[in-house]
This record gives sequence, structure tokens and C-alpha cells, in this order.
Amino acid sequence: MRRRASRKRAKSDSKLAGAANIVRNLFLLSQVFQVFLCAVIGLLQFQGSDGSPGEARLREILFRQYNKLPIPVQNTSDVLEIVFDLYLSQLIDVDERNQVMTAKVWITHEWVDHRLQWEEDEYDGVSSIIVPTSLIWTPDIILYNNAYGPFDVRYASNATISSNGTVKWFVPSVYKSACQVDVKFYPFDEQRCVLKFGSWTYNGIVVDLIPPKNQDIIREFDIWGNSEWDVQLSPGKRSEKVYPCCPGAPYIDVTFTFVLQRKPLFYVAYLLLPCGLISFNTILVFYLPADCSEKMQLCTCILLSMAVFLLLISQQIPPNANNLPLIMKYLLFTKIIVTSSIVLTTLILNMRFRTPETHELSNWQRKLFLDVIPKYLKMRRPDAFDDRFNHSESSQIRKDSIKLLSTRVASMLAPMMVTEMEDELEARAERQGLLNQGSMGHSSMDPDVSVSSSSYTSIKDAVNDVVYITSQFAFTEETCKAKEEWKYCAMVLDRIFLIIYLCGVFIGTVIIIMEAPLATTFFYEQFWSSSNTTADDI
Repeated sequence: MRRRASRKRAKSDSKLAGAANIVRNLFLLSQVFQVFLCAVIGLLQFQGSDGSPGEARLREILFRQYNKLPIPVQNTSDVLEIVFDLYLSQLIDVDERNQVMTAKVWITHEWVDHRLQWEEDEYDGVSSIIVPTSLIWTPDIILYNNAYGPFDVRYASNATISSNGTVKWFVPSVYKSACQVDVKFYPFDEQRCVLKFGSWTYNGIVVDLIPPKNQDIIREFDIWGNSEWDVQLSPGKRSEKVYPCCPGAPYIDVTFTFVLQRKPLFYVAYLLLPCGLISFNTILVFYLPADCSEKMQLCTCILLSMAVFLLLISQQIPPNANNLPLIMKYLLFTKIIVTSSIVLTTLILNMRFRTPETHELSNWQRKLFLDVIPKYLKMRRPDAFDDRFNHSESSQIRKDSIKLLSTRVASMLAPMMVTEMEDELEARAERQGLLNQGSMGHSSMDPDVSVSSSSYTSIKDAVNDVVYITSQFAFTEETCKAKEEWKYCAMVLDRIFLIIYLCGVFIGTVIIIMEAPLATTFFYEQFWSSSNTTADDI
């Protein structure tokens, strides 16, 4: 068993040794390939230098004793002038919440280095050469208002040197700068973000930054375009400032301002338009009948919808204590409208379900809500209601009519009852032969009188029952009429608030949205310009 184990170990060790040899050979082969590749590149460069001997000789002479550390001025009292310019290549992003603008720009530097001058005739007519910036002196110009990331230019592009010593350094870069976002007219807003460049080491006594001349108009150099912003770049503005850390000499900076105008079509279609439609649904609350149980549910659903939109927008815009965004104003206005509609709907429902047992409609309320206001609102009750309920007839007249009815019924029944009693007594006297016995007939009349009296009592009770039923019917009619009057008052209030809210929502929407200067331009371009274009095409 031990021999077998030792054989297995020997086999595994041999396999590992073979794998290690293979890896070692591959590594040596890669090293040989790298050396060969470097030799080929060097040979190609050597052949290229042989193709332009004047330029090769110029490079050797220029950089033989060149020192890139000192500033390129002839006298220590001289000021090196650097022409600094910037072109916008692409606006990548504007983060409103973090207030950061990301932009890809092209930066140009131009200065004169007297140590890099030559005569073109002495070097086969070479007027300019391209050299790496690692070989020459370059200014340490950085972005002052950098948000995060590198402050300086990290891409080491080449520089172009002319025969008169002019150095032009053209370099691309991506900056993330701090931008103070003003959301007052969001989403019809215009932002102004700046890129402030200056030398970190050299003050204004040593280096002077100069923006290009003949740039009095706003330039548009947004090559790639942006789907959310219209970008304009203003000319660079030079300024001097003495910082507390370094008194005694000003520092020069050049500030470029980006004028960003938001394209509000997306926000109008996906935020403002749904909010407007939901706010106009508030008007339908006052169009629903007061008997409809969904009246309050509609108000609550609209309020919850506004809360959802408010939460959605609050996550997109930065918190700003100075200005309230335009769209937030509109949402708060809509929430106030919806909340007030809930309160008014509660009052209207309370008026609708009032009864004569709990409330009484006063004369001025009856005159105002039943006679005066409906005429101006073009409201008119059907003729069937006027035929059934005549509100000019008071309850006292109804009670007098009932009493008069009961008296007339009693007066009509009394003679009929007396006549019936006499006929009944005479018939009984003839049957019993008691006509000649007056006294006995008179005495036998008592039970019949009592019988007739009981009949009179029953008839009187029947009359009272009829009067009671009539009075109850009149009371029911009176109660029904009072309920209908309260219901009609609720309808009048619904119509009044319908008109008020229709005008209020429309006027408030127009005033709030048109508060932004760019809103008028946007709607003019969307509707008026498009209609004119369509008419021209036709």
C-alpha cells in the first residue's frame, strides 16, 4: 500500500512540474514578443525621422537644453498672457437634485514661449511641430467650481508649436461642475451654469488669462445635442479677485456661462396635463346629484391622486427654501381646490338630508334659493312640482281646512241621525201598539235613545278618524314638500359651486402656468406655429 501511495505522489509531482515548465515557457515567449514589438516600433519611428531630417534636427536642438519647470518669460517682471477659450461638445447631464452639471468640453490654450522659436529656412521650411505636453511647460489651469472628480485636465494631448514660439494646446475634457439650480419656473425654467477656470499657482502678476476677442454674441457649440435642454454658451468673462488665503495679488479667472433652457414637452405631457385633467374632475363633484353616494368618494380619489403626483415631483426637484417651483404651486393650488370641494360637498350633503323635524327653512332662504338665484342660473322646477306643492299655501291654511271639513261633516250627519232616530221610534211604536199610550211610549223611548246616542258616538269617532287621516296626509305632504325644498337648495348650491370652480380652476391654471416667461413661448410654438405650418402646407 505504501509503494502504491508513493507511486501516485511521484506521478502527481511530475504532472505539476510539467505544468510549471509550460507556464514558464509561455511567459518567456510573451517577453520575447514584447521586445520584438518595441524594436519594430522604434525602427518605424527611426525611419519616420529619417523622412524629415529638418524636423528631427529642430526637435533635437529645441529640447536639448529646454527646461520645462520655469515659466516662459524673458524677464521676471513680464506677465505671460494665455488666451483661454472653451467650446461645448456635449451637455451630458444636469442633476437638479444634486445641483451638478456634467459637460464634455474642448479647451484651447495659447501662449508664447520664446525658447521655442526658430527660423523656418534653417530647418527645411518646417513651420510647426507637434510635441507631447510632457516635454514643454504647461499652465496649471483648473476648474474652480468643480463638484467632484479631477480638477485639471487629465488627457495628455499633444501641443502644436509654431516657428514664432506660439504654443497651441487643444484638449478635450469632461467636467462635473457645481451649478446652482433655480426651480422657480420648473418645468419652464432657464438655468445658468458656469465653468470658472483659473491658475491655481500663478497669480495675476505672473500669468494673465485672456478670453478670445470678437465674441460678443452668444455661441451655440452643442455638437451632439441634448434631448432635455437647449444649450447656449456665452463668451468668456475675465475677472480678478483677491482671496483671503493669498493677499497682496489678485488671481485671474475666466468664467463661461451656459444658458440652459429646458424642453418642457415631456413634463407638460406626463405631469401638467394629467394634473390638469384630474383638477378639472373636481368640477364633476358638483355635477353629481346629492343623492349619489359616490360624491365623497370622487373627492377623496382626486385628493389621493394629487398626493401621488406631489410625491413624484418632490423626488425629482432639489429642495429649495428660497423659491417654490411652478409645478408645486400648481399642485398645491389643485390640492386646495380639491380639499375645499370636500368641505363644500359635506355642507351640501348636510343641507340635502335635512328634515322638518330638525331644521326649518327660513323665509329668506326660501326666497333666495327657491325664487331669486334659480332665475339667474337658468334653473326651473317641473310644472308637476308646482301642481303638487304650492309653497304659497301655508300650514295654517291646511289646518283650518281640516277643521272646516270636520265641522261640515258633523253638521251634515247630525240631521240625518235625528231623522233616522224618529223613523225608527215610530216604526217600533206601531208594531207594539203603543201609539195611544204617550207616557208608556215616552218611557220606552229611553233605550232607543241610548242606542241612537251610541250610533252618534260611533259616527263621531269615524269622522274623527277621517279627520286624523286627512291631517296625517297633509302632514306627510308638508314634510315631503320641506324635504324637496332642502333638496332643491342643495341643487342650487351645487350649480353655484360648479360655475365658481369651473372658472376658478381655469383661471388659476392659466395664471400659474403663464407666470413663467418661457411658458408663453412654448405654447405659442406648439399651437400657433404648428397651426400656421399646417395651413401653409395645405
